[in-house]
Amino acid sequence: MGLSNRQIADILGVSEATVKRISGKTLKRFRTPPPTLQSIRRTLVRLNTVTRYSEEAIAKALLPHVKADQIQFLSEYLSDVAELMRKDDVVVRRCAECGDSIPSRTDARYCSPRCRQRAYRKRVTALASSGEIDASS
Repeated sequence: MGLSNRQIADILGVSEATVKRISGKTLKRFRTPPPTLQSIRRTLVRLNTVTRYSEEAIAKALLPHVKADQIQFLSEYLSDVAELMRKDDVVVRRCAECGDSIPSRTDARYCSPRCRQRAYRKRVTALASSGEIDASS
C-alpha cells in the first residue's frame, strides 16, 4: 500500500497539486522497493546510536532538513509498535549462527541450511584445531 498524494506532499513539503502533476510515470520510475525487516532492524540499530548525542545537538542538526511534525509522527508510530510488541509478548527465536529471526519451526536452531552448514564447519574447524578430532578423515 502506497502513500497518498497528501502524505507525499506533507513529507516533501510541497503542495498536493505538485505531487499530482509529477506523480505519473516519474514517481513509478523512481519508486524504491519496500523495506525488508532486516533493513528496518538495521535502521533501528543506527537510530539507537543517536542517543549518544544530546537532544539539543540532534534538534539543531535536523532543523534545516526535517519538520518537527515528522519526528513527532515517527515517535508516536514507534511507541505504537512498542506497545503492540509488549501486548503480544512475541518471543522471537534467533538463529544461533547469524542472529536473524527464525521464521520456521519452533524447534529450529538456524534460520537456513546455509547457517546450519556454516555452524557445522566452525565446530569441525574448532575441534580439529584443538586436536579432538582428525579433520583429514
